[in-house]
Amino acid sequence: VINGGLKEALFGEEPALNEVIQAGLSKVTGVVEYFKNSGEVTENTPHFCIMMKPGEIPWQLLIRSTPGSDEEFRTELVKRTSAVAKDWTITAGKLSDFRKRTIRIAWMPVIVISIISAFLIINILLGLMGLLWYNVNHRKSEIGLRKSVGAPTSRIKKQLIGEMLALATLGIIPGLIIALQFPLLRAFNIKPGIYLLSILTATTLIYLLVTLSTLLPTIIAARIQPAEALHEE
Repeated sequence: VINGGLKEALFGEEPALNEVIQAGLSKVTGVVEYFKNSGEVTENTPHFCIMMKPGEIPWQLLIRSTPGSDEEFRTELVKRTSAVAKDWTITAGKLSDFRKRTIRIAWMPVIVISIISAFLIINILLGLMGLLWYNVNHRKSEIGLRKSVGAPTSRIKKQLIGEMLALATLGIIPGLIIALQFPLLRAFNIKPGIYLLSILTATTLIYLLVTLSTLLPTIIAARIQPAEALHEE
């Protein structure tokens, strides 16, 4: 029995039932659209299930029990099977618990990377805000002079935001050149479309963070009065 991923890889759009695979050792008797061996949050990678040969011993068994069976039943089950297979290490658990554990394991790298990424993003955001704040404080005279000759507040804001976006672009270009090498080299066995979507998402996120980091400093810059700025100068 094969899943849709393996069927597409081996036969494409052609029918797969009764076809022979594995050098003539196995015949396809069924096709299921989805079978995700590591849980539903994982990719539908090619997979197959084969009938066990006589004399083979499975390492895992699925047993249907009476609804409402509790821990006492599982303890007794392990006790009796261990008495028969004394050299084996036998454990028993509910299928729902195995499912939760598998999903937790699949999500763990995503959660860890998300926490690290959020921490880095917050630090970058604070760093950009501090950089622009420092820049504004050292350009009070320039801003005050522009306002004194009639420059509207909106143009001053646009200038400061534009300068930060230009600096961000200078940092993004080298990163894009390096990132585009991965889909060209087909590294880590990931589809090029996923790489390109990730690059586009990351670029958009960077520009969004840069824009957000300029909001507070630009508001402060817009409130600078010409008399105050020129008096300090």
